[in-house]
Formats: sequence, structure tokens, C-alpha cells
Amino acid sequence: MTRPFFPNAILGLLMFIALSPMASADAPYWESLRLRDHPLVGTVWRQDGTQSSLEELFVEVHAAHFILIGEKHDNPDHHALQARIIRDLVRRGRRPAIVMEMIPTDLQPELDNYLASEVPNSATLGAILKWEERGWPRWSYYEPIAEAALAANLPIYGGDLPNTLLRQLVDDGKDVLSKKQVKRLALDLERGPQADAALEELLYQSHCQLVPRDAMSSMADVQRARDGSLARTLVKQSDGKGGVLIAGNGHVRNDWGVPFVLREDKPGKSALAIGILEVEDGAETLNAYAAPYQAALIPFDYVVFTPAGEDIDYCARFKRDK
Repeated sequence: MTRPFFPNAILGLLMFIALSPMASADAPYWESLRLRDHPLVGTVWRQDGTQSSLEELFVEVHAAHFILIGEKHDNPDHHALQARIIRDLVRRGRRPAIVMEMIPTDLQPELDNYLASEVPNSATLGAILKWEERGWPRWSYYEPIAEAALAANLPIYGGDLPNTLLRQLVDDGKDVLSKKQVKRLALDLERGPQADAALEELLYQSHCQLVPRDAMSSMADVQRARDGSLARTLVKQSDGKGGVLIAGNGHVRNDWGVPFVLREDKPGKSALAIGILEVEDGAETLNAYAAPYQAALIPFDYVVFTPAGEDIDYCARFKRDK
């Protein structure tokens, strides 16, 4: 099912994530209910089409400087896996910075003040971040990620653009930006006409073909600017200890997403892009999941498949809300 892309408002309900301590790398605890019997559920794949495992993936994660972990925002298993990866990094001696798409950079002062308090805890952090006010699912759904970071005293940073700037970009395109801002957000980097066309087509389809095609160019600028902001925050805050990015799958794809900017900025630092994908009925091969990304091959270094979340007709909602 085609699902719309919403920069700051994610539709759908999530189930509470209650993840028991990890018994082994290959024993996920699924919360989502749909398609649990799908043959790909729980499998791990490399981009070249060879099958792997969570244990092998965790070894690769430990070796990478930048770890970019994707998600479908309304699937609880995706957040549970992200939290597991963070905990495994800590268990192996890593202390990465955690950068989150869901937190805009202008909320960093409030976040810093809270983290500097004597007893920061995951349960109240969501209120400080105005999580639900800004249109994200209830904070309890993302809380396992915060729990993993706070338990290890890892630094947490917001990586997304402030909403006011996002609104300007949506309304007026990148012409509202100064030359300095264009460079800071990596909008001066050329991905190439083929990538540009593919991104615009992806955005058109993900908005249920309800937004005029002539608006896709400015929407593509928004996506690239957000990728640039996430990448530059990750570079700035990771220093020698590396960093983890928590973001939607579209941002962590390794062809034109955040990894593209990282390759330009830090060519000597390794970056691992992990797509966490829901299985789909009738799609039982890795390549079957590439087409929705407007790509010939799945655009991630590794893919982990989970059961599917609620069967929500996002396009029907999008039509109703327009």
C-alpha cells in the first residue's frame, strides 16, 4: 500500500513496546500482529542479496563509525530493534552519540538542560520534547530508544530542521535560504538527474498522487535539506566515538539519503545503512521491496524484516484531511 510522506506528522497508532532483555541476537520479540507467518519475518539480508543474521549484523554495526537505522514510524518492532542495536553497541564498548530525526535542532537547549538534570528519565523526556504536540505518536512508543540511551548515559541530539524553516521550504522552496544555509544543509551537492527524478517520483507516489507534480521539486528540496541537517548533526556530534541516527527508512537509504552526504563530508569514515522493513503479502524476495524505493536494488547495506503493523489506508486519510 502506498503511504504518504509526512515530515512532522505521522499517522497511525502504535502498540506499547515492552522488550525483555536480549537472550540472543537472533530472538526478536515481535509486537506487531500482521503477517507474522510471512517467510521473510525475522530474516536479515545484505544489499547484494545474500542472507545474513542479526548476530552478523551487530558485528558490522560495531565496526562502523556511523550507524544509520531506519524505521517505519508506526511499527513498534522497528523501535524495539533500534533500541537493541544501541544496547548491543554499548555492551561491546561503544559510546556513540544518538541523533534523532524526530527532534528538531531548535529543541536542543531544552533537551540539554533536561539531560543535565540529576535524574533524567525516559518517561518524562517526551514532555520536554513536546513529542505529541508536534504530531509524533505517543512518547511511550519511542521510549525504549531513550531508555537504552539514558541507561548508558549516551548523548542525545535533535537532527531535524525547525518547523518554521520546514514550512518556508515547503511553501517557497530553497530560494528562501541564504548561500550559507544552502551549503550547511548540503543542498549544493549534486545527486544527479536520475536520482532527482526518482526522488520526485517517490514523493509523488508516497503522497498518493494527490499533490501536484509541479510541487515535487520543492518537496524534494525539503527531503534533501532534512537529509543534510541529519547528516551534518551526526558528523558534528559524533567526534571520535561515532554516532547512531534514528530516522525513517527514506533518510537512511545509502544512495541519495544521509549516507550520500556522509560520503562527501567524511569519506574516510565507514557508514552502515540499515533498513527495517515490514513484510508485504505476496512479496517473498528481497528485490520485491526495491521498487517502492524507485531503485533497482534495495538501497540499504542491510535489511531486517519484521511483521507488518496495522493495516491503515493512509491515502484515504490523506484525502480526508486535505
